[in-house]
Amino acid sequence: MVSDSLRANFLLVKKGDEWRKIRQRCTPAFTSGKMKKLLPPMNHCAEELCKFLEPFAETRKDVPLKDTFSKLTMNVIGRCVFASDFNSLESADKDVPLLYFSKKLFSVTLLSPSIILSITFPNLCRIYQQITKRSVVNHEVDEFFTKALSEVMKHRLNDPEAKDKYNDAVQLLLNAMEEDDTKFTKEDADIISETVEKVSKKSLTRMEIIAQLVVFLAAGYETTATTLHFVTYILSQRPDVQDKVRDEVNEIFGDKKEIGYDDISKFVYMNAVIDETLRLLPPITRTNRLCQKETVINGVKFEMGSVFSVPIYAIHHNPEIYENPEEFIPERFLPDESDSRHPMAFLPFGSGPRNCIGMRFAEYELRVTLAWIIKKYKFIPADEKLAWPLELEPTGGLIKPKHELKCKFVKL
Repeated sequence: MVSDSLRANFLLVKKGDEWRKIRQRCTPAFTSGKMKKLLPPMNHCAEELCKFLEPFAETRKDVPLKDTFSKLTMNVIGRCVFASDFNSLESADKDVPLLYFSKKLFSVTLLSPSIILSITFPNLCRIYQQITKRSVVNHEVDEFFTKALSEVMKHRLNDPEAKDKYNDAVQLLLNAMEEDDTKFTKEDADIISETVEKVSKKSLTRMEIIAQLVVFLAAGYETTATTLHFVTYILSQRPDVQDKVRDEVNEIFGDKKEIGYDDISKFVYMNAVIDETLRLLPPITRTNRLCQKETVINGVKFEMGSVFSVPIYAIHHNPEIYENPEEFIPERFLPDESDSRHPMAFLPFGSGPRNCIGMRFAEYELRVTLAWIIKKYKFIPADEKLAWPLELEPTGGLIKPKHELKCKFVKL
């Protein structure tokens, strides 16, 4: 049935009580308090990336940034979701099935034939799914993730010591299924919204859990790799900004063996650089919200069921909000300036109770990775020069530059 398919169980497509149930059960697994348990494997993967870049630094060879960071983020997913070492940096895509299928998962855009077909002939696609039990969109990908994650979950549920043995997203989510709703810590409260109403405490189905893990994978893989490759490229073009970030990282990171939970909030300027990159080039260019009841805004009545499309990219580039919006100015996001800005002026992860549930994971991964590589390397422009602002592909979904971004790494 369609309702049993992987994509039909994604949190972002669920509505009403079904959405509330999943969000309520999943939220405790994905808060800051829980995510800090994943910092050690993130540090390990970032250190591996630094070693991987050494031959490129020795030869001054251009590094393809998107491909490199995609493999890095897949290594992070391996350790943080599957508690496994995928060795993605040293392997070809075809040798790492999860990397291969993840790329296929994110190769679909609003301009893909399968998406156009599902939008144009939704009833026909629904009949096809009911008969074949397959999704019109990348059913091969759905089958892979369903099988792979089912096997991991089965192993964990049959292991009485799993709760104490594993600190990864699978185990955090399985643990959250058993937790009492009252056991939220102060750290957990950061993304638990009062607007998520209490619903009856129902267990999630196997497919519902698998679907949320795939969404979590999306936050840690594609969107994070996209932002990392943009920020690294921009810093290679802006040595003045790069030097400021490195000075801050050296002061906070210093001789420590890894970035700790308390260090994340200390990176004031680096955080501003990352946020300015997310403003200029948000991985997701728009999001939608459904009107739950008749609403009047500025005298205009909206009927229940109306769909609001929130143009994230357009908001981020609105000159009435951001002066000289096409320029890279990290100072916009230093506390004094960003605190006075409208809270809805910056929406890289959405906002409200339906924001990205993997937000904290993505934020930590971005900061840990950038801190490691900027401490070890200087980024300089590649041989090929690209115009600014960057030309973007009209994908209708995830943001993508028209030309491959590269830079050189010089060891410090």
